[in-house]
Amino acid sequence: MYISNMKKNIKRIAYSETENPEAVEKLFCKKLEESASREPLSESMMSVLLALVLSDVSKVKEMLASSRKITGNIAILESRAKSIGLSLDEKTLIFFGLVSGTPGIAVSYAYYLAYAFKKAGKETMEFDDIMVDVFPEGLFTDASLTEHWQQQKIEMSAKTREPIVNDNLLDYPVASSSISLVKV
Repeated sequence: MYISNMKKNIKRIAYSETENPEAVEKLFCKKLEESASREPLSESMMSVLLALVLSDVSKVKEMLASSRKITGNIAILESRAKSIGLSLDEKTLIFFGLVSGTPGIAVSYAYYLAYAFKKAGKETMEFDDIMVDVFPEGLFTDASLTEHWQQQKIEMSAKTREPIVNDNLLDYPVASSSISLVKV
Protein backbone atom coordinates (compact mmCIF):
# COMPACT_ATOMS: atom_id res chain seq x y z
CA MET A 1 0.00 0.00 0.00
CA TYR A 2 2.81 2.42 0.85
CA ILE A 3 4.47 2.02 -2.57
CA SER A 4 1.22 2.57 -4.47
CA ASN A 5 0.44 5.70 -2.41
CA MET A 6 4.00 6.91 -2.93
CA LYS A 7 3.67 6.54 -6.71
CA LYS A 8 0.42 8.53 -6.76
CA ASN A 9 1.88 11.47 -4.82
CA ILE A 10 5.06 11.95 -6.84
CA LYS A 11 4.93 14.57 -9.57
CA ARG A 12 6.24 13.14 -12.80
CA ILE A 13 8.68 14.90 -15.09
CA ALA A 14 7.31 16.62 -18.17
CA TYR A 15 7.80 14.59 -21.35
CA SER A 16 9.50 17.62 -22.95
CA GLU A 17 12.47 17.11 -20.60
CA THR A 18 13.39 13.96 -22.54
CA GLU A 19 14.82 16.32 -25.19
CA ASN A 20 16.78 18.42 -22.67
CA PRO A 21 20.46 17.31 -22.79
CA GLU A 22 20.93 18.29 -19.13
CA ALA A 23 17.75 16.73 -17.75
CA VAL A 24 19.32 13.63 -16.17
CA GLU A 25 22.16 15.68 -14.74
CA LYS A 26 19.93 18.38 -13.22
CA LEU A 27 16.68 16.54 -12.48
CA PHE A 28 18.15 13.28 -11.25
CA CYS A 29 21.87 13.33 -10.40
CA LYS A 30 22.04 16.78 -8.83
CA LYS A 31 18.88 16.15 -6.80
CA LEU A 32 20.26 12.79 -5.68
CA GLU A 33 23.51 14.44 -4.61
CA GLU A 34 21.76 17.24 -2.73
CA SER A 35 18.92 15.44 -0.99
CA ALA A 36 19.52 11.69 -0.81
CA SER A 37 20.36 10.18 2.55
CA ARG A 38 23.63 8.32 2.86
CA GLU A 39 24.67 5.59 5.23
CA PRO A 40 27.94 3.92 6.18
CA LEU A 41 28.63 0.54 4.61
CA SER A 42 27.20 -2.49 6.34
CA GLU A 43 29.65 -5.04 7.75
CA SER A 44 29.13 -7.35 4.79
CA MET A 45 29.67 -4.58 2.22
CA MET A 46 32.73 -3.36 4.14
CA SER A 47 34.09 -6.91 3.84
CA VAL A 48 33.47 -6.85 0.08
CA LEU A 49 35.15 -3.45 -0.19
CA LEU A 50 38.23 -4.65 1.70
CA ALA A 51 38.42 -7.84 -0.34
CA LEU A 52 38.29 -5.79 -3.55
CA VAL A 53 40.91 -3.30 -2.39
CA LEU A 54 43.29 -6.05 -1.26
CA SER A 55 42.83 -8.45 -4.20
CA ASP A 56 45.13 -8.81 -7.16
CA VAL A 57 43.89 -8.75 -10.77
CA SER A 58 43.33 -12.51 -11.07
CA LYS A 59 41.37 -12.65 -7.80
CA VAL A 60 39.20 -9.70 -8.93
CA LYS A 61 38.42 -11.51 -12.21
CA GLU A 62 37.43 -14.58 -10.20
CA MET A 63 35.24 -12.42 -7.93
CA LEU A 64 33.58 -10.81 -10.96
CA ALA A 65 32.71 -14.18 -12.48
CA SER A 66 31.32 -15.36 -9.15
CA SER A 67 29.37 -12.13 -8.58
CA ARG A 68 27.78 -12.31 -12.03
CA LYS A 69 26.24 -15.63 -10.92
CA ILE A 70 24.80 -13.98 -7.80
CA THR A 71 23.16 -10.96 -9.41
CA GLY A 72 22.10 -9.72 -12.82
CA ASN A 73 22.59 -6.15 -11.62
CA ILE A 74 26.26 -6.28 -12.64
CA ALA A 75 25.26 -6.84 -16.27
CA ILE A 76 22.67 -4.05 -16.02
CA LEU A 77 25.21 -1.64 -14.53
CA GLU A 78 27.80 -2.59 -17.14
CA SER A 79 25.36 -2.26 -20.03
CA ARG A 80 24.01 1.12 -18.97
CA ALA A 81 27.50 2.45 -18.24
CA LYS A 82 28.63 1.35 -21.70
CA SER A 83 25.61 3.03 -23.32
CA ILE A 84 26.74 6.40 -21.94
CA GLY A 85 30.45 5.81 -22.52
CA LEU A 86 31.23 5.34 -18.84
CA SER A 87 34.27 3.15 -18.24
CA LEU A 88 34.04 1.22 -14.97
CA ASP A 89 36.76 -1.05 -13.69
CA GLU A 90 35.95 -4.59 -12.56
CA LYS A 91 36.08 -3.72 -8.86
CA THR A 92 33.50 -0.97 -9.39
CA LEU A 93 31.24 -3.31 -11.36
CA ILE A 94 31.41 -5.94 -8.62
CA PHE A 95 30.81 -3.55 -5.74
CA PHE A 96 27.99 -1.48 -7.21
CA GLY A 97 26.42 -4.54 -8.81
CA LEU A 98 26.28 -6.21 -5.41
CA VAL A 99 25.02 -3.15 -3.48
CA SER A 100 22.27 -2.54 -6.02
CA GLY A 101 19.22 -4.34 -4.72
CA THR A 102 17.20 -3.64 -7.87
CA PRO A 103 17.91 -2.99 -11.55
CA GLY A 104 16.73 0.61 -11.03
CA ILE A 105 19.35 1.16 -8.34
CA ALA A 106 22.06 -0.25 -10.65
CA VAL A 107 20.96 2.14 -13.40
CA SER A 108 20.86 5.02 -10.89
CA TYR A 109 24.44 4.35 -9.84
CA ALA A 110 25.60 4.26 -13.48
CA TYR A 111 24.25 7.77 -14.10
CA TYR A 112 25.38 9.11 -10.76
CA LEU A 113 28.92 7.84 -11.38
CA ALA A 114 28.94 9.50 -14.82
CA TYR A 115 27.83 12.74 -13.13
CA ALA A 116 30.53 12.40 -10.46
CA PHE A 117 33.22 11.79 -13.09
CA LYS A 118 32.09 14.88 -15.01
CA LYS A 119 32.14 16.98 -11.83
CA ALA A 120 35.66 15.75 -11.08
CA GLY A 121 36.73 16.53 -14.66
CA LYS A 122 37.65 12.89 -15.31
CA GLU A 123 36.59 10.38 -17.94
CA THR A 124 37.26 7.47 -15.61
CA MET A 125 38.11 6.74 -11.98
CA GLU A 126 39.35 3.62 -10.29
CA PHE A 127 37.30 1.94 -7.56
CA ASP A 128 39.49 3.11 -4.67
CA ASP A 129 39.20 6.74 -5.83
CA ILE A 130 35.43 6.44 -6.31
CA MET A 131 34.96 5.25 -2.76
CA VAL A 132 37.22 7.97 -1.29
CA ASP A 133 36.26 10.90 -3.53
CA VAL A 134 32.63 10.23 -4.48
CA PHE A 135 31.26 8.30 -1.49
CA PRO A 136 33.33 9.37 1.54
CA GLU A 137 30.21 9.52 3.78
CA GLY A 138 28.86 6.20 2.55
CA LEU A 139 26.42 5.10 -0.11
CA PHE A 140 22.91 6.33 -0.79
CA THR A 141 20.24 4.53 1.22
CA ASP A 142 17.98 2.18 -0.70
CA ALA A 143 15.00 4.27 0.41
CA SER A 144 16.55 7.44 -1.05
CA LEU A 145 17.48 5.70 -4.29
CA THR A 146 13.96 4.28 -4.62
CA GLU A 147 12.42 7.69 -3.95
CA HIS A 148 14.64 9.39 -6.55
CA TRP A 149 13.94 6.57 -9.01
CA GLN A 150 10.22 7.33 -8.67
CA GLN A 151 10.88 11.05 -9.09
CA GLN A 152 12.51 10.55 -12.51
CA LYS A 153 9.40 8.98 -14.03
CA ILE A 154 7.93 10.67 -17.11
CA GLU A 155 4.45 12.23 -17.02
CA MET A 156 1.45 10.29 -18.20
CA SER A 157 -0.79 11.14 -21.11
CA ALA A 158 -3.91 13.02 -19.98
CA LYS A 159 -6.08 10.92 -22.32
CA THR A 160 -4.89 7.39 -21.61
CA ARG A 161 -3.28 7.81 -18.16
CA GLU A 162 -0.42 5.76 -19.59
CA PRO A 163 3.23 6.78 -19.92
CA ILE A 164 3.76 8.62 -23.20
CA VAL A 165 6.64 6.45 -24.49
CA ASN A 166 9.27 5.36 -21.98
CA ASP A 167 8.53 5.53 -18.31
CA ASN A 168 11.96 6.65 -17.10
CA LEU A 169 13.86 9.83 -17.87
CA LEU A 170 17.04 7.74 -17.56
CA ASP A 171 15.97 5.71 -20.61
CA TYR A 172 16.22 8.69 -22.98
CA PRO A 173 19.75 9.08 -24.41
CA VAL A 174 19.32 12.77 -25.28
CA ALA A 175 18.35 13.56 -21.66
CA SER A 176 21.72 12.34 -20.39
CA SER A 177 23.88 13.94 -23.10
CA SER A 178 25.53 16.38 -20.69
CA ILE A 179 27.08 13.55 -18.65
CA SER A 180 27.53 11.04 -21.46
CA LEU A 181 30.76 10.47 -23.37
CA VAL A 182 28.70 8.99 -26.22
CA LYS A 183 27.29 11.78 -28.33
CA VAL A 184 23.67 11.36 -29.41
